[in-house]
Amino acid sequence: MKRKTTLVLIALVMIMSIMFTGCSRIIDIIRNQKDEKEQILVKTDKTFSELCGQFVEDMIAEDALNAHYTVSNPADYGVEFDEEDFIVGRLEMDEIDESYEELEVLLAQFKSYSDSELSESEQYSRRVICAYLENQLNYQGTDYLVNLFAPSSGIISNLSTNFVEYAFFDESDVKEYLLFLKDVPVFMEEVFEFTRIQSEKGYFMPDYVADQSIKVCEQFINAENNPMLVTFEDKINKLDISSEKKKEYIELNEKYVKDYYNPVYSDSIDLLEELKGTAKNSQGLSKYGKIGDKYYAAIVKEKTSYNITPKKLTEYLDESIDDCFNAMAYIYMKDEDAYYKATEYQPKFNSPNEVMDFLLDNIEGEFPKPVTTEYVIEYQNPACEIENVLAYYLTCRIDDVDYNSIKVNGSAVGNDKLTLYSTLAHEGIPGHMYQFTTAYDSEDINDACKFTSFIGMSEGWAEYASTLCLEYLDMPDYYSEMIYLNDMISYLVCSRLDLGVNYEGWSKKDAEEFLAEYYYLDDEMLDELYYMVIGDPGQFLPYTFGHLKMREFRNYAEEKLGNGFNEKEYHEFILSLGITSLDILEQELKSWVAEQ
Repeated sequence: MKRKTTLVLIALVMIMSIMFTGCSRIIDIIRNQKDEKEQILVKTDKTFSELCGQFVEDMIAEDALNAHYTVSNPADYGVEFDEEDFIVGRLEMDEIDESYEELEVLLAQFKSYSDSELSESEQYSRRVICAYLENQLNYQGTDYLVNLFAPSSGIISNLSTNFVEYAFFDESDVKEYLLFLKDVPVFMEEVFEFTRIQSEKGYFMPDYVADQSIKVCEQFINAENNPMLVTFEDKINKLDISSEKKKEYIELNEKYVKDYYNPVYSDSIDLLEELKGTAKNSQGLSKYGKIGDKYYAAIVKEKTSYNITPKKLTEYLDESIDDCFNAMAYIYMKDEDAYYKATEYQPKFNSPNEVMDFLLDNIEGEFPKPVTTEYVIEYQNPACEIENVLAYYLTCRIDDVDYNSIKVNGSAVGNDKLTLYSTLAHEGIPGHMYQFTTAYDSEDINDACKFTSFIGMSEGWAEYASTLCLEYLDMPDYYSEMIYLNDMISYLVCSRLDLGVNYEGWSKKDAEEFLAEYYYLDDEMLDELYYMVIGDPGQFLPYTFGHLKMREFRNYAEEKLGNGFNEKEYHEFILSLGITSLDILEQELKSWVAEQ
């Protein structure tokens, strides 16, 4: 019988990637009819290197806002933006359909090269790029199931981040920022129209989830200090421009925030209130039938960064839950108070920077030297805090690894020093910051691969690395193992709930019966968990599956290499691959181990 504990509702730590759009525009398509099916034939005279360069250029040119966060100078990549390009984004279904067609062509182009035409590194790059494109194409035909107002991952929940994190390196950045700001209501009107059509098609969210999204809007509206004003002044005052110019820009920002930005929150509330009651499905994605199954299968593959079906993932998680409880029971046999001792342990750190200094001093025996130690850690403005998100790392620019920003949710972390420690190990060094700066600084990794995304691998690494850092603290080894097991069981249960609701079609009663096997929950907590996996399906999977696979890979290498296993060399190998799919990492690991 499984031992019940008090559920620690998981608060996520994450990488923040500022993207609303981003599909490449590749031409040279020849279509013909064969066996009543349209075949896409690819005709390109580009070398593989040229196609990768075109991919990078198109990714940058597609979105001026994302370009600001991705590269220091788009012109270095052959991209020049006009004033009309500085828009937050557009959401036109016709263009989205065209983008899928373009992705199909792009994928076919990358696959058109034979291995004999490519070097080993190019073959690796092609595998990474193709895996990324295939993940995107898996969503084709399911766009109206996307919840743009999801409480944690939706546009309105993260809209302010686009502006709060927008760096001012010179005056041109300020001018572009204001253009983006002025465009917010235009973009949001397209989001509203999309959501109205979504409602008409029967895909609007349940009322409970809509209420959570409304709370996000109210949190911003009722904030004591508007982060859009405070952060703008802080950034503008650091620029080397005249006092008159600074005053002029501050006043213009105040006007734009009042006229263009703030109203979208009340408008969003009005829309959500208007559409409440129109949901045709108050349960998970499987209740939408085949289209729901397709959408969730795509989510599973993207969020895990692994070619796995929901059925296989369900089996994997069930086995992992049993394994974790068995491991926890073994520790209880040695010390029946281990859980309470471990979870009540508090390290003695006074500030986030003190934590990072401690980590930098202690990782050198197990990890290669960081390529940079430049970073800024700040607590979020309360208006920008997202419930259940502890912190985020804003990925550095591909060509500037020294600009790193980590934001901590002070309300979520509170005075818990152990949570702060684990959070900064996850977000900073040796977690996300360490991982991304190492990858982006590497000349051996193709730039095109740096424009792909594999959240299962990136979150898996950060969870794995931060758990290793528990060993640096002054506590018994079984404390760190108990902390890991307790956190992992919470992730596993939430991930299994996600699959039960969205894949197996569990009702709220089914979910209650499942959760009752592990935790004592009141009705409020049950509702929160049930509708959390409906409102943001798949959000726990990268942390759960990614972490388990990273530990599985480590165990494999240790078992195969025995005394020849070197921890620092192992980590150097993993980091040398960049951000890739876990399938590819697994294949490369087997080859690396065989060569040792």
